[in-house]
Amino acid sequence: MKSTLKSWICNNLWTDEEINEASQKLTSLDLIFNLGNIHIDILWFRVMYREEKWKIDRHKHSSYEFHLVAQGASKVTTDEGVFVVKAGQFYVTPPETYHLQENLDDIYVEYCLNCSIEELEINASEEFNMVTILKNSKSEAYNDTKNIIGLFQSCLKESMDQEIGYYNAIKSTVIQILIKTTRTINEKYHLDREIHYSIPKKIRKNDERYKNIEVYIRDNISSIKSTKDIATHLYLSEKQICRIVREKRGMSTKELICKVRLERAKELLKETNYSIKNITDLLGFSSQYYFTEFFKKYESFSPSLYRRNIRKIL
Repeated sequence: MKSTLKSWICNNLWTDEEINEASQKLTSLDLIFNLGNIHIDILWFRVMYREEKWKIDRHKHSSYEFHLVAQGASKVTTDEGVFVVKAGQFYVTPPETYHLQENLDDIYVEYCLNCSIEELEINASEEFNMVTILKNSKSEAYNDTKNIIGLFQSCLKESMDQEIGYYNAIKSTVIQILIKTTRTINEKYHLDREIHYSIPKKIRKNDERYKNIEVYIRDNISSIKSTKDIATHLYLSEKQICRIVREKRGMSTKELICKVRLERAKELLKETNYSIKNITDLLGFSSQYYFTEFFKKYESFSPSLYRRNIRKIL
């Protein structure tokens, strides 16, 4: 390859051989993952470099192919018509779209991503509707107004450097390529006008607060004595704590603390060899006697007998 190619990648920091190596490493990765309710399988992901006269005969794929031009220009012929794609532009060929491509300049550099996208479930989700836009898009030249080419270059660099997390970094960048491509197409044709979908939202305020209350109780069961202990750390009033717990669990805060303490006691008796005295201390009881009385109140027999019985069952 001529040195012209490297001027388009990594600001001349790589040799042509390194660029070719990065492309080979990138396309050799087994990039398969789910994005919500769609399954994505990257078939190839590479730099295409052509010199002088060339032509790719009429063909089609059962997958989506993204073509992003870094240098030069080419003429693309589809069953719908003919168009020219130049540096700084891209086009997409949806599945079963016949296309033929031939050069208009001596040196041509294109980033190419080919992937199959399988719909796992048909519903009104964000990712499903992104695919709907891609599926219904026209094969024509779009201006790369969102620097999608920069995302391709980022993937090349990740594949070359192979720093910790590079595989997942490339997957997340592929998602950005899909999103920005979809947005660019949609900005031109507004294909989402009839699309409606909901996205996951945070749970209601009191649901979130109750979750924090329960997590705090479980994490600090050895030291919690009253509602005041919880309120102090969660910046809520004691009345708010009691109201939220009653609303979500139908019990008082004291009853919730006892329930969590009993569940933890049963876990320790079943899953560890800690002595009853050790468990007493871990659960914040002042003495083994009080722990035993507490346990018998709810289970009708002592901690020691519970341990023997549960281990016979297991």
